[in-house]
Formats: sequence, structure tokens, C-alpha cells
Amino acid sequence: MKLGENETAGPITDFLVKDHGRLEALLESAVARVGSVDQGTYDQFQAGLLRHIGMKEKILLPAAQRIRGGEPLPIAAKLRLDHGAIASLAHAVSHGCGDSKDSCRAQSAQYNRRRPWGPV
Repeated sequence: MKLGENETAGPITDFLVKDHGRLEALLESAVARVGSVDQGTYDQFQAGLLRHIGMKEKILLPAAQRIRGGEPLPIAAKLRLDHGAIASLAHAVSHGCGDSKDSCRAQSAQYNRRRPWGPV
């Protein structure tokens, strides 16, 4: 998310940005040791990720749509696809599926570069 020179992030944006950082740190910690996953830390990451996605899907996107007079954010459909892909990859990692942790990192990084949330 990039703000313009005269823009400041609102409390919701601040919360989401901090939560992204917390989730990234949990993921990095969970997969820090090559060839293994710290399951306890990974479980915390996965639970936090699903909570984070749920807040956006159930609260933020519908609120943005209401504010826009019923028109969804232009990026809403893409966000929902991204959320589904990230949740699926997180599930795959927790079940030991191949190179999923690298895919999860890559998908997460790509999503983080596109975050559409401006000041809220």
C-alpha cells in the first residue's frame, strides 16, 4: 500500500498493515529451518491468516461496497481469489504438501505488493 504525500493511514489501515507484519513474521519463523516446519508457530500463523482474511471478506469488503453505493471495489474479485489461493496454500503447508511453503511465501509477497487499502 502506498499513500500519497499528504495522505495518512487510518486506524483500520494501520491495524491491517501491522497484522500483515505479524503474519509475515510468524510464517518466516515457522519455516526458518530448512526442510521442516515448526508446527506450533505455523498453526498460529494459519489461524491468524484465516482471521485476517475473514475480517476483510466479512467486514471490510462489504463495508467498502456499501460506502460505494453497492458497487464493489474494482479489485474485490481479485482479492477474493488471492485470499482463496493463500488459504489453500497455507492448508497445503500444514499438511506437508511438497514445496508449498515456498509457494505460500511467493503468493503472500505478491499479494502484499498489491494491497489496495488506502486510508480508512
